[in-house]
Amino acid sequence: MKRQEFIEKLESFGLPRSEYMIRSGGSLLLRGLREETADFDLCVSKELAEKLDLEHCAQDEVGSYVPFENVQMKPTLGQYPFDVIDGYQCETLESILALKRELMRPKDLRDIAVIEEVLARTQHTDYSLEERFVKAFIRKSRRERMLYLLTTPEKRYEGVDRFCHEAGDLLDPAKIAMEGEDLDRRPEFRRFVEKNKNAMCYLLSPDFWLDEQFKPLNEAVGLAVMCPDAALVIGDDFAIVFGEPMKGGRGKYLLAEKSLI
Repeated sequence: MKRQEFIEKLESFGLPRSEYMIRSGGSLLLRGLREETADFDLCVSKELAEKLDLEHCAQDEVGSYVPFENVQMKPTLGQYPFDVIDGYQCETLESILALKRELMRPKDLRDIAVIEEVLARTQHTDYSLEERFVKAFIRKSRRERMLYLLTTPEKRYEGVDRFCHEAGDLLDPAKIAMEGEDLDRRPEFRRFVEKNKNAMCYLLSPDFWLDEQFKPLNEAVGLAVMCPDAALVIGDDFAIVFGEPMKGGRGKYLLAEKSLI
């Protein structure tokens, strides 16, 4: 299952989000660190376990209960640390890494490498580019909160995700040079990119493979357009916002500190 299918099936179970936590592969999937996962591995509360009558459900080879197809559950909510990702309680990367290092199965090796790289990135302390972006393009009344989210390692994903969902409300209208779902297809936008194609830009995205990358503007825009998640492209005196692709369209903005004409 890919991310959207995983979420849709999870919601179809009708389980209260506060009564379970998503472990291992599902947690990595929701964080954008995996393309897909085969099943659901959930820790549930004792109350939910009783409601589902887990004790009378079939068990797999490791002792997890299987109340639904491809769903493994254990009544162990509260025994593992979690972060909240898009409203879901998800096992922390540190907890997942500890177990995978212990198991060291072939399928764990790729996950271990990715988690270690992500954790290494969160240890950096230079957030000057994030600070400059917030001060230049975010409404004054919303700057403090956004700056906190983007410069706090454990809140960074939430900050980028929130911005991309609420860009229209967070952006300073005076700094919007162009906007629209067709932005990247407009001749004037293409001319801007061509004129500045070699300008080095910094990428922000909930997508791990893009986040914190430095790319020339033309390459950065190409990656952001193709990205299945949201992305921000930050230049010296401009920024480009590509919202999360949704059924209603994708919000796109070219922001500038001074006139582009």
